[in-house]
Amino acid sequence: MSAYLIIQATVHDWQKFAKYTEVVPPLVEKFGGQYIAMGQPELIEGQDAPKSVVISQWRDCQAATKQNLFGQMSATGFCATASS
Repeated sequence: MSAYLIIQATVHDWQKFAKYTEVVPPLVEKFGGQYIAMGQPELIEGQDAPKSVVISQWRDCQAATKQNLFGQMSATGFCATASS
């Protein structure tokens, strides 16, 4: 069964993000992921829309959370932080 990785993000450093967009998509593809959607969503209901959303599809949950992918992303110098 497919798994979907949904990322809601706010970009604070566009110069660094431009490098991220060059490095990370090939890693996602290498580990079997496929981008489904990305960009600023249209708010249909509620009051707070995320600034940016990326949805990727993976073979299964294990593939979506594979440590090798995140390890290689960290090795590129990119770090994401989560907030509530």
